[in-house]
Amino acid sequence: MQTTGPSSTTNPFASILAAAQQNGVTLPRVAPTLPSLLNSATGLVDVGNTHHSALCKVQSLRAHKDAPSAADVLTQETLCKLLHTANSNNRLIVKGQQEIAARVRALKSKECIPVERQHQPDYLALLRAIFDSGSTLQQLYEDIAWGLNTLEPAASWEDRLQPILAVLASCQAYESCLNQQDQLLARTRGTMVPANTATQ
Repeated sequence: MQTTGPSSTTNPFASILAAAQQNGVTLPRVAPTLPSLLNSATGLVDVGNTHHSALCKVQSLRAHKDAPSAADVLTQETLCKLLHTANSNNRLIVKGQQEIAARVRALKSKECIPVERQHQPDYLALLRAIFDSGSTLQQLYEDIAWGLNTLEPAASWEDRLQPILAVLASCQAYESCLNQQDQLLARTRGTMVPANTATQ
């Protein structure tokens, strides 16, 4: 049996390879696929890292969007204070309306009015000014209610202003009666004959 040298002791296929090379047989070269797989795996890892970073950024932006800013908090507090003041003023207005309505009802039962004739125009002007401010109060309440998402409708201001409207109508009717009375008295004075003229 022929020996191939010291390489046969380390590589058992050395003799086979040597014989193949002597006979002109070329060994097939296998394409190294392992590095490309490693490159693909590395690319997937990079894509995963990029996706995770983008997801974290999106979540951070959403959290920042949902969190109220300091300016929003101050605006909300200001609106709450305005609403509290408006409600306090509204309670005073309602109380005053109730007192006026009760006084008018009590005096109407006695066929009189709580305002002297010379002050009647000023009183009517005051009532008109109060009632005309109802639209402004309603708009203010709508703005505050919209800002705070309150459940109370803005139309409630109209209900609270109804007693003033009733008082205004009563005063206008009373003024009309006074004017009719003055006209009647004027006509009566014009038709009266003086006593000394009648005796002559």
